[in-house]
Amino acid sequence: MVYAPDSPARNPKGYVLEHRQLMVEALGRELFDGENVHHVNGVKDDNRIKNLELWVTSQPSGQRPQDLVSWAREILERYEQDFG
Repeated sequence: MVYAPDSPARNPKGYVLEHRQLMVEALGRELFDGENVHHVNGVKDDNRIKNLELWVTSQPSGQRPQDLVSWAREILERYEQDFG
């Protein structure tokens, strides 16, 4: 945990999970709903930025095709400039 009293993700004492705060700083923005920070090597206290990946929780299975197309457009709008 790191002290980040201005973070919208802070707990009541002003702390945020370190790996999430490091990703926020690397991206230059707060994390969106559905975004998770994954430790590549599985070691939860290895918070080197090269060991962290941004993951997005996808839609639940069994979606209608038109809903998936809409969701895909939203993902492209959100991430294409950073990762495209």
